[in-house]
Amino acid sequence: MTVRDEEARKVKSTLDLGNLNVGATGSHHSSSALQDELDLLQEENETCLLSRKEVALRQREAALKVTAQAHVKSEEVISLRFEVETARDEAASAIEQLHEAESKVKSLRSVTQRMILTKEEMEEVILKRCWLARYWNLFVQHDIHPEIAGQKYE
Repeated sequence: MTVRDEEARKVKSTLDLGNLNVGATGSHHSSSALQDELDLLQEENETCLLSRKEVALRQREAALKVTAQAHVKSEEVISLRFEVETARDEAASAIEQLHEAESKVKSLRSVTQRMILTKEEMEEVILKRCWLARYWNLFVQHDIHPEIAGQKYE
């Protein structure tokens, strides 16, 4: 019990006792007691209304906090979605670059394969170089095109 509740109970019991001892001055005392009781009841009523308003205000504050948290979470979700979209774009770009690199690798492999001579092609090249060296040697010996024959022979 609060202090006000105790005071109200004391006033009530005083009023009850006052009503029993009503005499010539009883009407004056009873109207004053009734006024006091009325004042107390109004004060209690106001206190009760205020406490209800406080409870409603706290409920509103709690609802606002929940709404604010939901709003923050909503912003976080939007931010995360943006990050996911960015990551998807980066992944798509990386996949595209991978495909381009694979294409270049295939192209280089085919060029490399064409550059590597088979055994028969190698023998043919060696044979041609030998014949050319022999001819350039003959050019040097017989003084044919001396300006280029010496360099080509070496």
